[in-house]
Amino acid sequence: MFFLFIPTLKLKKAICWTLHDVHLGPSRTGLLGKLEIWYIRAWVQPSLLRTYADAIIVHGSLQKDQLCSKKVNPSKVYVIPRFDYKYILQGESTTDPKCSSVLKDYILVFGHIVPFKGIEVLINAAQVVWQTSKKNVNVVIAGSGNTSHIQKILTEEDRHHIFTRNEWIPSNEIHDLFTRSKFLVLPYIDASQSGVLSLSYTFSKPVIVSRAGSLSEYVEHGKRFIFDINNTEQLANYIILSLCTEIGNRAYQKACDQMSLEFCCRIVNSIYESIEPRKH
Repeated sequence: MFFLFIPTLKLKKAICWTLHDVHLGPSRTGLLGKLEIWYIRAWVQPSLLRTYADAIIVHGSLQKDQLCSKKVNPSKVYVIPRFDYKYILQGESTTDPKCSSVLKDYILVFGHIVPFKGIEVLINAAQVVWQTSKKNVNVVIAGSGNTSHIQKILTEEDRHHIFTRNEWIPSNEIHDLFTRSKFLVLPYIDASQSGVLSLSYTFSKPVIVSRAGSLSEYVEHGKRFIFDINNTEQLANYIILSLCTEIGNRAYQKACDQMSLEFCCRIVNSIYESIEPRKH
């Protein structure tokens, strides 16, 4: 119940709130998903925080627009990118025992598995790729979560090309998992932004994203890497193009220039410095 102390805290200190999702997406479908969102809103009290925060940090211009539509003062909303994960590059790499050592150049889907991430859209697109181009491309889905909605649509033929690792992936295995991939796909149906993008760029991996939320704001390496939400045919075409494209270095350069931890820290520090004097 910490939020009850926010008005009192504001008497002595400036409050800076980092908001990842203006509009929350449930991790479950149906009634359980609705109850989950109700619980989170009751717990976090976003309307109270919007009122009392001196500064609000979001990770996309769309999120700033959404906050302003809720009558939040634009001057206290700041947009900073999700920072890179270069520290993972410095750690020890462990070969993933769940995937054969000969499996590489696959399409990777990484992160917590929830319905709004649209993994079934990628599966349908992959089926189109196999049928139209005859390319023998594999898909690896790695992350914890409920995969029942995925398993229901997989055919026996799909299971020869689609591999699911349904568990939390430790940091020392991320390096090998990403290095062996060709590129990543974020087929989200709904989203604000995603740390998977900056993680992908850290490993010099291009990303195909849907137009959900601010995902497209982070993709500058060609329009053919941004597809309309739920557009299976468009995604399939972009997958075929990406299989013949090498743009990893450009992706890594974006992470170095615009998404580095040092760059983001400088922005956050300047925000702190701008709001703290108001309390003195």
